Amino acid sequence: AVIRPWDVGYWMERVRTRDYQVDSNVVKEYFPFATVRDGIFAITQNLYGIDYRPLDAPADAPLWHEDVEYFEVIDRVTGEVLGEFTMDMYPREGKYGHAAQWGLVPRKVWPDGSIQRPVAALVCNFPKPTEDRPSLLTHDQAETFFHEFGHCLHTLLTETDTTRFAGTRVERDFVEAPSQMLEAWAWSPETLPMMSGHYETGEALPEDMLTKMIAAKSLCRGMLDQGQVWLGSIDQAYHTSPDGQIDTTQVGLDMVEECTLLEAVPNTWFQAGFGHLTGYQGGYYGYLWSKVFAEDMAARFKELGMLNPEAGAWYRDTVLSRGGSVDASEMIREYLGREPRMDAYIRSLE
Repeated sequence: AVIRPWDVGYWMERVRTRDYQVDSNVVKEYFPFATVRDGIFAITQNLYGIDYRPLDAPADAPLWHEDVEYFEVIDRVTGEVLGEFTMDMYPREGKYGHAAQWGLVPRKVWPDGSIQRPVAALVCNFPKPTEDRPSLLTHDQAETFFHEFGHCLHTLLTETDTTRFAGTRVERDFVEAPSQMLEAWAWSPETLPMMSGHYETGEALPEDMLTKMIAAKSLCRGMLDQGQVWLGSIDQAYHTSPDGQIDTTQVGLDMVEECTLLEAVPNTWFQAGFGHLTGYQGGYYGYLWSKVFAEDMAARFKELGMLNPEAGAWYRDTVLSRGGSVDASEMIREYLGREPRMDAYIRSLE
């Protein structure tokens, strides 16, 4: 049988159930949205020495929907308000259909010394609660929550004076590192109990289920990253054509078999659904490039403790606070205390 690109997710789920006894429909019963949210809040507040305080909608900026939650971020040591963020987490008609974080207002210090504090918006499309059941997230969706919250913290914990270098305004091939790094907390046995619990009983995620989930974590990881190589390659090809004339469909089809284990499928127009072609402009390779850095940066927490506030403070000071005011390569070396390595990334594929 030939596996087509649109079959991969289906067969991954079949293999995950058959070989690892992990049923995603059962797993999500242990990840109600509110529990995941509260867990992410507890983990990041502890790590970075901050607190999130819920707010009512400001009079000068009313929230756009009743589902939206609004918070301010406060430094525990100084009591200073660092910024604000909104969370718009459920789908509705006409809403953006993916998951993203946007910096609405960047941090800036004005000539008179006053500070324009950052404002971020977290936008996702998790299952909406029903009358008899809360919003239940698949573990993949919980991981997405961590990813986007990583971007959010990058926006909010910046300490740069100028907008040009504030928050996520870093090199394109580093911007996805803080977000992908935070995904590690969605997998750690040290932190998973903080973000999970059965939606009816509150029962902890069974240890054997967690063990099987972790065992299945690397399922098709190499194959999925090959897909990232393909997307990065066609993005580069499209944006580096010498005369700007290129058959985008044919180039993509030619590269499928060069970069992946799948066969090209004629008469498919994959590029029409490749949203990151706009905005990244030849820099989509940065997702996979950043993943190497993300795995290496997370390894330091795995050594020192996933809830170690000293490790969190060091990461906040050397990476998150500096935005793009320092070259990413210099920040990584200072944070790690050495040159970055591929080892942690390679282990993530095993």
